[in-house]
Amino acid sequence: MLDTYMSDKSTRRTVLKALGGAVGVGALGLGIFVKSTEPIVGDHSANSELLGETEFTVRVFNRGAKGNVLVSLEAIESPTVVLEKVTKEIHMTQSERRDVTLTMNVPEDASDVRVTATALDFPGNILN
Repeated sequence: MLDTYMSDKSTRRTVLKALGGAVGVGALGLGIFVKSTEPIVGDHSANSELLGETEFTVRVFNRGAKGNVLVSLEAIESPTVVLEKVTKEIHMTQSERRDVTLTMNVPEDASDVRVTATALDFPGNILN
């Protein structure tokens, strides 16, 4: 059947390249089933009023495998307007809970702060 499919211009090498590409794409697709880092923010608090130089403590839980996590703190004026942002990259082990300290100069016109934790390793970095 393969001989019938192949024309004069097709070679065995062409068919093998196509099959190799299909196998590669299939393996990449299986990557979504690999356990990844799953960070979530449990709680956060500030050591002072939300104005000027303020130190925040962010509790991060990792519900997944070990990996790198980016913890972000944003001073916001509205849900779409970010006035100031600080980040810290950390490495977390499986099922770890950690308090992360971030310091920010909170602007006077900030109405709130937003805290997030994002997986940096594949596949968690593309699934979030």
